[in-house]
Amino acid sequence: MIWLRIDQVADTNEGLFERFIRNYVVEGSQEIGIVASQHIAKKINKLTGLETRETVLGYIQRGGTPTPMDRILATRYDAYATELISKEKYGNMVALQKNKIVEVPLNQVSDKVRTVPENYPLINQARNMGTCLGDKICSKLN
Repeated sequence: MIWLRIDQVADTNEGLFERFIRNYVVEGSQEIGIVASQHIAKKINKLTGLETRETVLGYIQRGGTPTPMDRILATRYDAYATELISKEKYGNMVALQKNKIVEVPLNQVSDKVRTVPENYPLINQARNMGTCLGDKICSKLN
């Protein structure tokens, strides 16, 4: 898990501003919640004096036109959920596992946190591309 250090994000942002890079994105998982995102944006603004806005990218990502595969998957979820209801099998969610729609008891998934290890290949790729993850000052900024 990567722990956000707002001071590191602010220092990175100031470094970008000094290099005349005026637009950059600070993004966070929607799992931290909108209130936390707003708090982080306000702290960065206070530390840097730069206009800072927050948005939840998950909302934007899902805002596009559904693809045919999205529609098929939604139909599969709907049909299976309807089947569970007709059998009075409440307290379950539907999920896609190995291309099969299955039921998963909610008590198996609630109150659990899934983290991405810091050495995960996509994390390393993001860092190599100059993405600042907020845990340290980024030196590879283009």
